[in-house]
Amino acid sequence: MRCIANLLNEKKLTKTEKILKDFFLDQEKTACFMTSTDIALSAGVSEATVIRFSRKLGFSGFTDFQKYLRDNFQKEYSQISQNITVPYERLLKSLEKEDADFVEEFAISSQNNIYNTISNNKQTAYDKAINIIHSSKTKYVMGSRANIGLASYTYFLLNCMLPDVQFVSTPAASQIDNLLNISENDVLLVFSFPRYSKLDEVTAKMARDSGASIIAITDRPSAPVAAMASVVFTVDVSSPIFFNSFVGAQLVLETLCAGLSRKIGKASTNRLKMLDNYLDLLKIY
Repeated sequence: MRCIANLLNEKKLTKTEKILKDFFLDQEKTACFMTSTDIALSAGVSEATVIRFSRKLGFSGFTDFQKYLRDNFQKEYSQISQNITVPYERLLKSLEKEDADFVEEFAISSQNNIYNTISNNKQTAYDKAINIIHSSKTKYVMGSRANIGLASYTYFLLNCMLPDVQFVSTPAASQIDNLLNISENDVLLVFSFPRYSKLDEVTAKMARDSGASIIAITDRPSAPVAAMASVVFTVDVSSPIFFNSFVGAQLVLETLCAGLSRKIGKASTNRLKMLDNYLDLLKIY
């Protein structure tokens, strides 16, 4: 894929188009997340000029050009996460970059993860997952090691809305112990990201063998738990440093809970009122 500089230098541009050329060269890292209106305002040109400029570069329109910019960004900033999974090797790789503005770099990487998560997961997947959760008898939530935080927050939100929610990643017993009662009437929500834990796979297998539905939040369709899942959400966990970024996974779980809350409606009002009454006695919120 050609870099933006080479692409822009190939074209004979008008005075106004050269303003856009300078803008894209200067703002390459952030322009891929801006709308055509945002770019027009920032560069001091009309939105129509931005669209014509995109077509002059050989794209069908601004959306096509924006995808090109994002693909270029993804190629540059996701290299560490895609090719290296061992944390200390990722850290050493990240330290090779000189004069890096880590705040901007991490912010842009997070923006890209959010964009990819939105692009990869359609409303039909959310609707299906919400219906499964709502109709299931017991909702089991699982995550191992670093993914426990995501699972714990999911349990917290679901438990505020629905009865019979079980957090299986407890210190008192293993995930396998806590899934002994899972059946075809239940659902398992599992978070699994590289380096994939065998525990995630075996736990999902236990749920599948019991006939339960599985909702997997992972990074790719080829992930071990994905093949066993009724619904798969794929999120980008790329990061310019040694750990996975969970902003995409957080977006998925909060979107699921938002949709589920709408589906339940006022049915969980009494549950929330009772919870709030006792929390108020303790002044813990």
